[in-house]
Amino acid sequence: MDTSDGGFAGAYYTASKANGTPLTGVDYAFQYNCDPSDDTVSCVGGGSPRWSIPIDTPDAGKTNGYAFIGAANCGSTGTVSTASATCAVNFASVDYTSWDAFAAANPSYQIGNALPFVETDTTEPGTTLIFAITITK
Repeated sequence: MDTSDGGFAGAYYTASKANGTPLTGVDYAFQYNCDPSDDTVSCVGGGSPRWSIPIDTPDAGKTNGYAFIGAANCGSTGTVSTASATCAVNFASVDYTSWDAFAAANPSYQIGNALPFVETDTTEPGTTLIFAITITK
């Protein structure tokens, strides 16, 4: 994904079939690398690259917003994952220390009926390589 001239690039995960799943019943992950520097820091910024995960609050069957998990909030290690205890989550302008903390604070929330996606929108020189995108239910 090359956004060095501005804009954004993303990958929508159309086969997730996780909608309606409690937050504790699903894991999202992807890996990334910053090219041409071949590191995991130079393409990270402003919450990018990140997962955008649809969330259904107790208003059943409706996506009420997206939870965001970005590389910087995962320590810029090359992996962004809800299974990591060190990946912070933001939903509705509230920060949680991890996906597990988000799920524990909101036990009635579910995955919303919309497409989750990985997005990058930094303007650093080069390309953000996104790979190994997985959703495990």
